[in-house]
Amino acid sequence: MGIIPAWKINAARWIRAIEQNEIVSRRLATNQAIIDAILSLQPKSVLDMGCGEGWLVHALTAHHIQSAGADAVEELIEYAAAKSTEQYFVSSYEEILQGKLHGHRFDVLSFNFSLFEQKLTADMLAFAPNLLHDEGHIVIQTLHPINMPLEQPYVSHWEEDNRQGLSTGFDSPHRWYFRTIADWVDVITASGFQLVKVAEPLHPQTQRPLSLILIGKYLKQ
Repeated sequence: MGIIPAWKINAARWIRAIEQNEIVSRRLATNQAIIDAILSLQPKSVLDMGCGEGWLVHALTAHHIQSAGADAVEELIEYAAAKSTEQYFVSSYEEILQGKLHGHRFDVLSFNFSLFEQKLTADMLAFAPNLLHDEGHIVIQTLHPINMPLEQPYVSHWEEDNRQGLSTGFDSPHRWYFRTIADWVDVITASGFQLVKVAEPLHPQTQRPLSLILIGKYLKQ
C-alpha cells in the first residue's frame, strides 16, 4: 500500500497514540531531541513537513517560534488546526513540488520521521531551498541504522513494514526506504546543503541510539 493511503487509514489510531503518549521512543528522547535540534538554530519561523497531528508545531509555538505544518492527510491537519491558531497546509510532497506553497519561506524545514521514499525524498530535499530564507536549515530525524536487524546487509533498501516502534493496533503498513548514514549524507549534500550537525539521541538506560538527526544549512550559490 502507498504511504498516503496507509496514513489515511491509520490517522485516527495515530491521533489516539499521540494523545495517550504510547510511543516509548518519543517519550524517552526523540520528541525532545527534534525540539532541541530546531531551537539550537534559533529560527524565527519553522515549517514542519509531514506534521501529522501537529504536536511539533504546537511545541515550537510554545517557544515563541512562528510555526506552520504541512501534511497530505486531511484528518490529521483538521485535528491539528482545531487545537491551535497556527497555519496548516493540506499538501502532499508532490503538490509542494508543483508549487502549492509558492511564496512561503521559512528559516527551518523540519522532517520528523516523515521522509519515507527514495526518489521523492531526494526531490523534496532538492526543492527545499525554494521554501527557505537565505542560509536556512533543514532538520531531519529518522530511524537510526543501528536499530535495523543485524542479519540485514547494511545497504540502502526498501522495507515492507513501517511499524517499528509503534504500539499495536496500526493497520495497512506501507513500504519505506531505509538509507545508510552515508546515503543520507549524499542526498543532503547533493541537494545543495552543507551538513552541519549529526546527533544520535540515546535511550536513557541502554545508551543505544533511538534515532538519527541530521542538520543541513543551505548556502545560496
